[in-house]
Amino acid sequence: MMLEDKKLAREVGTVVGRQREEIVKGVEQLKENNALLQKELKKAKTDAFTGGAKQIGTEIEIDGIHLITHHFGETDRDIMSGWIDKQKESNQALIALGLGNVNGKTTYMAAASAFVSKNFNIDIGKMSKELLSQFGGSGGGKATFAQGTVSKGTDAEKFFDKAKEIIVAFKGGK
Repeated sequence: MMLEDKKLAREVGTVVGRQREEIVKGVEQLKENNALLQKELKKAKTDAFTGGAKQIGTEIEIDGIHLITHHFGETDRDIMSGWIDKQKESNQALIALGLGNVNGKTTYMAAASAFVSKNFNIDIGKMSKELLSQFGGSGGGKATFAQGTVSKGTDAEKFFDKAKEIIVAFKGGK
């Protein structure tokens, strides 16, 4: 080790309270702690936004499928994905769609419960790909989760109305 590297290792060891040999182990521990804190922060943001367990947005029933839609306005990905993750946990026939303005882009996230995917044969990824393309956007996903973007200024009400039409079409075997 060069003299400069030894000096840096000694300084880092002093700052993190470790011997030079334990620095790598200490950095790995800091990385793990940071990841755990990021998960906790995401959960806290979601809980603060949704009020814990209560639902937000518009809720309707479409031929046995519970559809929840929400326009978040200015938001961040953590809040949207946290809300979507909560919806995915449902054991019911549920689809959740969210739009939000994230860093200047109109972002879309969607989830379908495994029950909907299996029993209604709806692939939210394929459905989303079709929906997003009709609003100047792109994206897709898998059977139970999808994400993408749409054109800036997309009218959320028109977007969610079109989503309802597509869900009915997909439910019919598209």
